[in-house]
Amino acid sequence: MQTSPLTSDHIQSDGSCHAELYGKDFSIWNAIPGETVCCPIDKYQKKRKELQANEILTPSPHRIEPLEDHFVSCSPWQIMTLDHEHALKKEHALKTFAPYKEVIELLQKTEVYSNQQRTSYRHKMEYHIYTDEDHRFHLGIFGRMEKKKIPITPCVLATPAINKAMTDIIRWLDTVQFPRSDLKTVI
Repeated sequence: MQTSPLTSDHIQSDGSCHAELYGKDFSIWNAIPGETVCCPIDKYQKKRKELQANEILTPSPHRIEPLEDHFVSCSPWQIMTLDHEHALKKEHALKTFAPYKEVIELLQKTEVYSNQQRTSYRHKMEYHIYTDEDHRFHLGIFGRMEKKKIPITPCVLATPAINKAMTDIIRWLDTVQFPRSDLKTVI
């Protein structure tokens, strides 16, 4: 597996950054526009054109520590300041609606609204349920660019009510010895 440094140039709607390598377009996870990053690349990733930065060579001044280890899978925006996130989302909206002059005029005058809350704001979550060698139920999510589940404690982005309910559900499933093969996800 080789590692190639590349510089991300703009944000995409899914929170990944665009970068060009080998004359091809790639989506880079764990990158902010303008950063130079290193990404491990294998044949599979070249085909999918999706990479994940594992080393940040030139970090953006807007980079912050993510709130969770699984941020790439659930919220790739966690690595940047809220002000920068808002600026990038507005920039993306302006590009998306560029053909519509009236919308562009309105967007240019509009500020991005936010309650400044970085945690406990999601009112809907989908958790994958799985068991491992301990034969107990666990919460997980699928890793970005992977087919395996990542174990997580309840996500910090979910409301406290959702996280409490999920913890209670997992505990209850173990208590009643629910058939493992009958449960895939809980929303």
